Amino acid sequence: MSLGGKIVSLALLNLGLLGVAGMLAGRLHFRGLESALLAPAAGRILAIGTETARKLAEAPEADWDSILAALGARYESTFWLTDAFGVPIAGAHDPFPPEVRQHFPRRPPREPHPEDADGPEPPRRHVPPPPVFVAMSEGPVRYWVAARMPAPGRDGLKRPVTLVLATGSILNPHLFFDWRLLAGVALGAVAISAVCWLPFLRGLTRTIRELDKTAETIAEGQFSVRTPVRRRDELGHLGTQVNRMAGRLEGYVARQKRFLGDIAHELCAPLARVQASIGVLGQKAGSEHAPRIQALEDEVEYLAGLVNELLHFSRAALLTRVDLQPVRVEDAVRRAVERESPSLEAVEVAVPPDLTVLANETMFTRSLANLVRNSIRHAGTAGPIRVSARGEGETIAVTVADSGPGVPESEIERIFEPFYRPEASRSRETGGAGLGLAIVKSGIESCRGSIECRNADPHGLEVTIRLPSAPARPPPP
Repeated sequence: MSLGGKIVSLALLNLGLLGVAGMLAGRLHFRGLESALLAPAAGRILAIGTETARKLAEAPEADWDSILAALGARYESTFWLTDAFGVPIAGAHDPFPPEVRQHFPRRPPREPHPEDADGPEPPRRHVPPPPVFVAMSEGPVRYWVAARMPAPGRDGLKRPVTLVLATGSILNPHLFFDWRLLAGVALGAVAISAVCWLPFLRGLTRTIRELDKTAETIAEGQFSVRTPVRRRDELGHLGTQVNRMAGRLEGYVARQKRFLGDIAHELCAPLARVQASIGVLGQKAGSEHAPRIQALEDEVEYLAGLVNELLHFSRAALLTRVDLQPVRVEDAVRRAVERESPSLEAVEVAVPPDLTVLANETMFTRSLANLVRNSIRHAGTAGPIRVSARGEGETIAVTVADSGPGVPESEIERIFEPFYRPEASRSRETGGAGLGLAIVKSGIESCRGSIECRNADPHGLEVTIRLPSAPARPPPP
């Protein structure tokens, strides 16, 4: 099923389940087709009626008005106590509006009796008590609740009366709204929605996170990554296409690097013969040709260096498995600095002696040497070069920083690309061939590490290598 179909189906299922749950709750709580207000209000007023009947039975009828007034203040309502026909007995004596009056039966006309003048009063006609009801009146808006209850009469016998309550707010918690019911309905709706949507959303967000992580890794130039494909919808198809794209990019890049390596390898032999021939020519030529021969030797030497860098780059890039071993960071940094700056005056080193990384020692040292050489070449006159290291959990971060002008922010993402130069005007003497940082990146990634670059504040460039940490090795004697 498509992703859109799944969303629509789940939405319909969610609405259907909520509708069924609402119908069941209505039938259980409101007992059929009664008003949504009547069911909770009827139960409350019956409980209030029981309490009121008890208090009225314990007090004389003269105190009923004060008892009902006190209950009205307690329940934020106005209380009436009426007979079966709605005639006030105690409490408030205001007339009822038509919306309330219609719920009381009319008093039947009295039938004549031959003994009315001298005989005893005939028995009254039995009138059924009014049902419990809820009403609303206009001008001002008031909400009414009524229920019958027994109350003592003057003769001591129980008589049916009606307790009527009126309140000005539908939000009166003493009569209408049962907040526990509302909370239960809300929690039930949330639970049903969670059961319907959470598994789907978890699977959706997990797939999106995996795709995002894979795309980010591919953007960093690591094309061997693959995303797991567990779905059969649009996201599953997208994951398959991302894996296919990564595989094709990996093949393209590998063929390109292999092609560069083959070219560099094939150029080694001709260059060696050219260098030998120039050496013989320089011995036989006169002094007047020495400047031209020297310029030719410089060009051939530069070309040989470029071919050598191409070989290093292709070999580092094509290595998928290298031998990793614990390497003391302090030793590797010291060898790299001594190789590129024998005087040690231009480089400041701050590396704790107990830091050890898991790497290929040759590639790690060569990468550090390339970074130090790059900093000395482009920012050696602006200030000292700083090499530092620190532990970051299960990784070790080694940073080479300078005080130079840095790199434009718009170009900093491309600084590790092969043959890339931040300044197009750089010559071979100032900018090299643009392969140094690309070789560093390939070597560090072959050691299962990562490298990043950023501009320092207020100026300068910082390149950080991160490699897995390893158990500390004791320093050499």
